[in-house]
Amino acid sequence: MAEIEESYNSVDFGKRLKKIRKQHNITQESLAEMLNVSIDSITKYETGKVNIGHDYIIKICKMFNISADYFYFEQDKKLFADSSEEDVMWIISKLDSEERIRAKEILKLAFPNTVA
Repeated sequence: MAEIEESYNSVDFGKRLKKIRKQHNITQESLAEMLNVSIDSITKYETGKVNIGHDYIIKICKMFNISADYFYFEQDKKLFADSSEEDVMWIISKLDSEERIRAKEILKLAFPNTVA
């Protein structure tokens, strides 16, 4: 863990966050809503003024289908093998908790042998 902390640079992290957000045509406001934080927090993350919590890093990685390595070491690795998985995760990341419950019920009906 010490190696990661030593190599962690909040300014570099922020630049990478801004880059990936813009690549996906996401506004700071939209990202703030997705993470349930203020726009001011997103600005501070992107400028490196505030370190982002690990829980948010994980959530961002899932939303953008990237490995945390991208933020820490600028190595771009995909979490999912193909774009269809990425599309599904992107859609799910935009749902609120009630919508996620409904989506899960729909998937259970559509795919009864594969959805837990």
